[in-house]
Amino acid sequence: FIYWPLGFMLTLALFEITTKSHLPSPYATEILITDPIHFVRLSPSGTFGNPNHMAIFLALCFYILFAELISKKEPLKPMLFITLIVFVLWFTLSRFGLMAIILPLFFLPYWYYPEIRSSFSKNRNRWGGILFLFLGIVLIVSIHGGFTGGIFAAEGEGPEIPIDPLAKSSRTVRLNMLKNGWDVFQKSNFLGVGPGQFSELMRTQSQAYPTFGFTDAHSGAVEIASQYGIVIFLLWALWGGWIFVYTLRAVRKGITDLVPALFMILAFIPISAANSSFIASPLTWAFLGVLNTVVFSFNIPKGSHAK
Repeated sequence: FIYWPLGFMLTLALFEITTKSHLPSPYATEILITDPIHFVRLSPSGTFGNPNHMAIFLALCFYILFAELISKKEPLKPMLFITLIVFVLWFTLSRFGLMAIILPLFFLPYWYYPEIRSSFSKNRNRWGGILFLFLGIVLIVSIHGGFTGGIFAAEGEGPEIPIDPLAKSSRTVRLNMLKNGWDVFQKSNFLGVGPGQFSELMRTQSQAYPTFGFTDAHSGAVEIASQYGIVIFLLWALWGGWIFVYTLRAVRKGITDLVPALFMILAFIPISAANSSFIASPLTWAFLGVLNTVVFSFNIPKGSHAK
């Protein structure tokens, strides 16, 4: 059920990467004109309008395919699509999207170690060639400033600098949002300022740390704590800790099918900060919905091992 729609999105993303263009939409047009550096013409956005939104979609699809891959039923198709997902995800420039999948990528060689060892012993020359090609790509990309810089950089129409000359990097905006969120959290006596009010405060009141016209929290933790207060934030954190322990316990009891869910829980930390707005994003809730469905579809045995 996932390959056809994912294949369509990946094909569309590859088209955007190669043609350095985006599908026309009011949102894409507005953000391209007002903030071209934040949007980055080369970054594919598919039908989502924003590369960060697409990055969350790709991360969710990655985990669905990752679960199929480690089951080792039909590894070729999920491996092919996972490779394409990683490639497109790189071009979205979503640091948080890449952070969300890095741990399971490192886990795959461990999971397939017997197969890799057997293949290496029989095909050393081919593995040597693959390693040589990989190191060559790393060297070329490093010399030329990465896939999104140097010879790989996009050339597009429109203004080359933001309209706001004070606009800084995404890292600066997110860090200042975090500081402002803590300030709002304190001033509300840790009770929160109410649903939707963080952005309103950023828009209407002067803040200690400049956000250069950006008003959304860019962080699930900031959004929940500053708006809903310490009680809701602690309940949210306790839920995260509990479901992690619950899933880890299941994996230790031998339910290896929950290994992807364990990684998904950790991945949700960067996923919750990928979008400008956490609560209003249907993609983050879709990620959570799939995670909960997977985790609680298994009954953990009370003994020391799963039967």
